[in-house]
Amino acid sequence: MEGFDPKTRFGYEVSQRYDDDPRGDEAETVAFLAKLAGQQNALELAVGTGRIALPLMQAGVRVDGIELSQDRVDRMREKPGGDQVDVTMGDMSRVTTGRTYGLTYLVFNTIGNLLRLSRACRLRRPAVPWRGISSGPSSCSR
Repeated sequence: MEGFDPKTRFGYEVSQRYDDDPRGDEAETVAFLAKLAGQQNALELAVGTGRIALPLMQAGVRVDGIELSQDRVDRMREKPGGDQVDVTMGDMSRVTTGRTYGLTYLVFNTIGNLLRLSRACRLRRPAVPWRGISSGPSSCSR
């Protein structure tokens, strides 16, 4: 994806309109993730504007997030409950919260924001333990 830079792609303007056109499957996604998490805490990689994290918290799941864009976090903070998500700023393939989660997830096309396969493979490192579903073949060796 030549010319694409996730650091600049999700700035102020995008953060202000990001939630204007929902996909339509957010409620099903939240229900699915709530069932996977059960009574355990969850970590959303690229938590963004809280489109999934906030309703998941309303469903009773404690959610922390990792996010690269301060503008998107600022937008989440404007929403009801947005101040309840503990966000670690940085590249989701490089930073950690220092906590352990029953569920670590990313949604929709988020994985495409990692520009190299090696960064996507880092998401499978022990610092980010996975419990959930992975789709498609993996080119990452353990």
